[in-house]
Amino acid sequence: MSKMDAIKVSVENDSGEKKETKGAKKVVKRKKVVKKPVAKAATKVAPPKKQVAAQKDTAKPAKIKAGKKGIFSHLLVFAVTTAIVGGGIYYWQSGVGEEGIDKLRKDARNTRINLESRLSDIKNKLQGMESENEELKETKKELEEKTTLLDGALKKYSNSDLKLSFHYPVLFGDVNVEIKETEEGKKFSGTFSENDQLVFGGVGDEYLTASSSMNDQFLDTRGFKEKSGKYFYKTIHGSDTEYEIEPMRVVSTINDVALMLNKDGFVAEADEAWDFGLGQNIGTLVNLEHDDFSGLAFINKNTAKFPLADYEEMLKSFEIK
Repeated sequence: MSKMDAIKVSVENDSGEKKETKGAKKVVKRKKVVKKPVAKAATKVAPPKKQVAAQKDTAKPAKIKAGKKGIFSHLLVFAVTTAIVGGGIYYWQSGVGEEGIDKLRKDARNTRINLESRLSDIKNKLQGMESENEELKETKKELEEKTTLLDGALKKYSNSDLKLSFHYPVLFGDVNVEIKETEEGKKFSGTFSENDQLVFGGVGDEYLTASSSMNDQFLDTRGFKEKSGKYFYKTIHGSDTEYEIEPMRVVSTINDVALMLNKDGFVAEADEAWDFGLGQNIGTLVNLEHDDFSGLAFINKNTAKFPLADYEEMLKSFEIK
């Protein structure tokens, strides 16, 4: 046998087994084996840091559990302590708060009682004032009605010692006349109880000049003297014809005349300005038929209260007996 015949052919089948075939010159086609692709081994990828950290945390489970247990214990102790302390404080505050509230209630009640009492007193006073006010209104109304009735009403005054009489407004009250007899001489003065702005008076013929008062000197008179159609003011400070006067009005009385004048009624020399204290007042001179008093003077200090027209009406009613 030749060498060619002795060649062994080794064939590998699909299963991987080898078969030997004998024969010369026999060409055996090698069956093409299609190799299945082998999956590449998965490469290991480094896990993320968080995963690594998680893995590290999971690596020590015993320690973590122990730590949580300790924290819970502390929290429990803290909670119990807080509850005890807080409960004590709450209890103390509740007691103190109740006492404070009771005190506030008592104070508020006392304040309310005091306020109600004061309001009641004020109310009573106001009611009393209202009643009094009503009474005053009624009184005022009555007085106004009486004043209306009395307005213009006249009252007669008579004096037998001075031998005179006249009518005056009833609203002036009563006439009070005082006659004095002293070492200096005799003097009289008259006033009205409800009008102190109207006065009258006179002096005796023998009254001393030194005793004359500086107030209302115009009342230190003995009347007036008429001579040759002129009027003179008779006073203790000079002769009967020393002080000439020019009356602003000559008023006819029942049986004589009365001279009404002001401070400008005195006729004086250039260097004289003596008005006997009459000033802004209105004066009147009246003659009397009396053994001790030959005349008197009136002074009206308030013409608003006693207007000149009414004043003149009073003078017209003079009657010398």
